[in-house]
Amino acid sequence: MSEGVAQRRVLVVGRDYFFYTQEIISEMRRTFGAHITFVPITPPRLVWRILELLGSGIAIRWLERYHHSFIRRFSKERFDVVLFIQVHQIGHLVRIYREALSGARFVLYYWDSLRTHDYLPYVGYFDQVFSFDPQDVGKHPELRYLPLFYATRFRELRAPGRRSWDLAFVGVASSMRRYEQLAAFEDWARHSGLRFNKYLVVSPIFFLRMLLRGRRLRSVHFRWLAPEQVVDIYRSAVAIVDLPNNSQSGFTMRTFEALGAHRKLITTNEAILKEDFHTRESIYVIGGSHGDFPDLSFLESEPVFSPALEGYCIRKWVSALMGWALPGEGR
Repeated sequence: MSEGVAQRRVLVVGRDYFFYTQEIISEMRRTFGAHITFVPITPPRLVWRILELLGSGIAIRWLERYHHSFIRRFSKERFDVVLFIQVHQIGHLVRIYREALSGARFVLYYWDSLRTHDYLPYVGYFDQVFSFDPQDVGKHPELRYLPLFYATRFRELRAPGRRSWDLAFVGVASSMRRYEQLAAFEDWARHSGLRFNKYLVVSPIFFLRMLLRGRRLRSVHFRWLAPEQVVDIYRSAVAIVDLPNNSQSGFTMRTFEALGAHRKLITTNEAILKEDFHTRESIYVIGGSHGDFPDLSFLESEPVFSPALEGYCIRKWVSALMGWALPGEGR
């Protein structure tokens, strides 16, 4: 069946990761007129998460029943596209989705590297598989490269205004590495006379695990910020700090949010030097020969942002992922 604007019906199965999955769904509805049905890929209950962490067989059976109930329901409906955002949580259960919804086009997207989650055993169930990690795409021809995006709310921050912070960071620490990196960065900023606004989220379980090892994590939070609060932090900052995971080569969401908002970016990902959106006036790469901290002159200079950034807005990202033409552009 044709995927005309009035006919697009999409089933999205994925991790409800902060507000990003909902941003994607909202854009599909707003710009492309799609009808979206969303299923969190794991049961949104604390009890299930605890059982999963304990490695309980109860959690596995719960997950299977949870998805089988949706599959039974959806087998009576028509979908043009089934989009999975991650799949390793359910593994070969995706085969049952494919059999029940055989008339739909199946698409998979990952903003994790294969070194973090090996999803290669499941790519055969999909018509198209996209990854944000260029190294993974280079090694596996069945993957297509699609970097992340920035939402419209960040583009709207481009108007000039007073900046009350020199540096800002909003993110998650799932290991001590990022916590310690930020602590060192905060100490450097303080000694350099810079104003650093940091909001670091950790899970209660990680916090307790570190506490049992004699490490009390300080200045951390257990709850993620609302989208408006994240935007407020970006609005008031001169530069955004980015400390990506060592196991990935893909660019973080933070990268595109910062640059999309026309904020300077300080990152440890050297691959950014080769990208079409790189300018030395807006991006500083730390580590290696550049040292562990940025040159203060970078923060004081006037930024220059690449016009190529317009290609990384969420509208164009959804268009590329789903194979849908933007309104007014034709196929």
